[in-house]
Amino acid sequence: MLLVIVVLAGGVVFLLSNWRSSGPWRLDDAWGGQNLNHPGPVGTKMLSGAVAYLDTAPKYDGSKVYPGGVPNDGTGVCTDVVWYAAKAAGMDLRELVDADRRADPQAYAAMAPEGEAPNPDIDYRRVRNLIVYFDRHAQSLSTDTTDVASWQPGDIVVWKEHVAIISDRRNAQGLPYVLHHEGNGFWSRYEADVLGNRGKVWRHYRLESLGAKIAGH
Repeated sequence: MLLVIVVLAGGVVFLLSNWRSSGPWRLDDAWGGQNLNHPGPVGTKMLSGAVAYLDTAPKYDGSKVYPGGVPNDGTGVCTDVVWYAAKAAGMDLRELVDADRRADPQAYAAMAPEGEAPNPDIDYRRVRNLIVYFDRHAQSLSTDTTDVASWQPGDIVVWKEHVAIISDRRNAQGLPYVLHHEGNGFWSRYEADVLGNRGKVWRHYRLESLGAKIAGH
């Protein structure tokens, strides 16, 4: 009997640890009303970039700094989802955040530990720096999650120490899911219905104008 219990327990642990990397990970679209999705070209590309990245089933690991910035070992954190999304739309946030911080270090100083020097390999992977950059260069929108139509695929949502991309799929109330990376294990999904219940939304951004501006250079 003890052997059976041990084997079953081991099987449960295996399933929990591998749940996200086996089989389809996307949630079904539960919204049955009129079409609420009207993303622009930048948002459409960002959505595709986020989905393509999460299709690789990255493992969560925020303990490392990588030469060149982007993880190369199948790991990542929430900000990497945003980097891949923006990259698909022609925006390299590693370069953009680094250039902006060096051009105006005081703009980032209030959010950074005293004496912290710019580091292009990690700065863009910190939510606090993305907030500063997007406050300065992106379109800031309402954080009201009851206004479901204002949340469009490819938008960016920020909570305390977490960031995600808005999905093109919605729950039964019309509120979109989010595409994100928030740890390993059964409890965490790459696509989740948490926009309205994860806590206070700090920011809501759209990068249409920024993407068009960069593409025009």
